[in-house]
This record gives sequence, structure tokens and C-alpha cells, in this order.
Amino acid sequence: MCTLSKRIYLFLQKKPSMDFPPRIYLTGFMGSGKSYTGRLLSEKLGYTFIDLDEQIEETAGLPVKEIFSQFGEQYFRETEREALHRTAGLRRCIIACGGGAPCFFDNADWMNAHGVAVFLDIPVPELVRRLESGLEERPLLRGIGQGGLEAFIQGRLAERRAFYTRAAVCCQSSDPELVMRAIGTWCAEVAGFAGIDYGSKLAGTTVIAFYSVQAGHITFYKTARGQDADAFILAHFEQNPWNAAFLDAPLSLPGVYRDPSKGGDFFHREADRATNAMSPMFLGGLTARAMRLAATLELKGIATREVYPGKLAKKMGLDTLGYKTREIAPSALAATLQRVLSFPVHLDSVDTWHAFDALLAYMSGWRYMRGEHETFGDPQEGQIII
Repeated sequence: MCTLSKRIYLFLQKKPSMDFPPRIYLTGFMGSGKSYTGRLLSEKLGYTFIDLDEQIEETAGLPVKEIFSQFGEQYFRETEREALHRTAGLRRCIIACGGGAPCFFDNADWMNAHGVAVFLDIPVPELVRRLESGLEERPLLRGIGQGGLEAFIQGRLAERRAFYTRAAVCCQSSDPELVMRAIGTWCAEVAGFAGIDYGSKLAGTTVIAFYSVQAGHITFYKTARGQDADAFILAHFEQNPWNAAFLDAPLSLPGVYRDPSKGGDFFHREADRATNAMSPMFLGGLTARAMRLAATLELKGIATREVYPGKLAKKMGLDTLGYKTREIAPSALAATLQRVLSFPVHLDSVDTWHAFDALLAYMSGWRYMRGEHETFGDPQEGQIII
């Protein structure tokens, strides 16, 4: 997850958002500064700060080290998970988690599903410097001694890194300003575009999927039956800070229509043949509307890319899990996408396959921003992004 934001295209303006997610979980090795950073960050954002270990101590009536010594680590981890889950309904909170919290049960995925997890990735030499004066105060460091501290940190960090890096945001600093900037940039990036399942003009089947920073999850706008889908999309792009649209509809015609003298396929583009997508010509008026919509958005400075959710679903193996069948609810498959995205999806809103395809369109945009997408077709004729 920490590779997010490594590749941002020029059309996506990097403007750190003034809004932040309702729940921010700080993770990292002991000594990474989660509590220190969390307290200062909460003051800057006007958030409530919660130290998860302090919450556990208050509930148990014992210090963490005593819980470890009297009841063992397994008991502590179960208590820690319960304390973590109690934060689910809180808003405007920064939660500093214990060093091992993301590494047990499904805690790493749970944090991403209920907020934004931030990994403070502090170099080993700095961790050694911060920890060497308080070895006996930390249960996992007792008896190690300063001579074995660096080796212990390196070994334990190697074991835990796979869990830490599941966080949506990675920051190689505990400086509150830099952490706040990293979170703000992440918000601007994931909230800077929308995925659209594009339907007939008045059918009520058009859905926009987007990440809402205020809500803290991917949510949806849906047309009502009889509502003009094109006007609906344009109105929402006026109201939201989206810089790009990933549209599930053909945005070009076969190349033969630009130059009939060269001949070619009058029905399918190269991209359609490569992805088994429906011909733009078969879709007729929908294709014309989509091309007009894209041209209008481009004039407003909003980049528009064509996507094909069905191809992405097949690539991810969702066709074998019940994609667009009556045997499974769309929200059930959306939960599998949430685990890939590692940040929250408003699953209750994925109540139709149109909403699910909008989510897949958003995911194609997310893959595009990360540089993990695939491109099909001739750039002169028109391409499909997966």
C-alpha cells in the first residue's frame, strides 16, 4: 500500500486537502513516535488524541507491562483488538497504536477498513537511539541489553514490515508537519478523481464512485430514473475537486472513420478486440453521448480516460466469485475490493452491479495513479485503461 502516490500524472494537481479522514491510525515500531506525533498532530487538526495502550491500561487497571507478565501476550493482543474495535464509531480522532497492533489478527486490514492507517517508518539507528534509555520499561525489550538492541530491532522490524506497509500512508518521519502533509497529499490523490459506470440517459443506472475525505470512505452518487445522466455527471464535477474521470464507456470510434482510405474494422477498435469489449458502434447513442461528455470535461480541464470494469473483474478473478450473478450480492464482492484498496468502501451503497462497476472504474483510476494499470489499444484510435 505504501507505494500509493509514487506515480502521479500531470493532470492531477497535488493540492493537499484541507479535510482529513475522521479516523487516523498511527502505526510503527516502538519508539517511532506514534504517541508524541499523535498528540501534536491532534492539536494541529483539532482532533481528539487516543493512545491505545493507555486505553487498555485504563480498562484493565494495570500497566501494559503487568498485563504481559501476569496474563501473557495472547491475552494482551485480544484485549488490544477489542480496544481497537471500540474506535470504529469515533470521529475526528487520531489513534496511536501499539507497535505490534497491526501484526495480529486482521488488525492491519481493519484499520484500513475503518480509517486511514499511517506507518511511521523510522530508520533503525534512530529507533536504537530513542529506545536505548528505557529498555526495562518495555516488555519486549527486557533483558536484551544495549548491545543486542540494534539486532533485535532489525529482526523484529523485518518480521513486521509486511504488516506495517499495508498502511495507506507511509511517512519516513515523525515530524508532525511532514506527517500531516503526507496524509493531506494522500487525501488529495485518492479524492482527486472519480470512477463512473455510464448508463442510458434516463434509465437511472449511472453511478459515480469517489473517495470522500469528509466521510472517510469511498461513497457513491447515483442517478434516479428519469434523471439526465449527463447533466448529473457534469453537475457533480462542478461541485467536487475531481481532476480526472475514469468512464466505463467508449470514448472513440474505430480508426477507419478518421481515414476510410486505410480500411479496417468498421465495428471494433483494437482496444475492443483486446479486451472483448462491446463495439462502440453497437452502443450507438451511448457512445456519442460519452464522447460529447468527455469533450466537455476536457474543456473544463478534467482528464477523461476510458475503462472497462468487466475486464478488470476478470483479471482479478471476480468472475469466478459470482460477478454479476444472482447468487452473490454486489456488496460481498466489494468487500474483496476493499481489501485490495486498503481504505474504506461504503459497502452498504454497493447495492447494484452498476454501483459495483463504478467502484471497479474507480479502482482502474487508482491503479492508473499508482502506475499499476494495463493499457489496451492504439493511442491514435483510442485506448482502454484497466
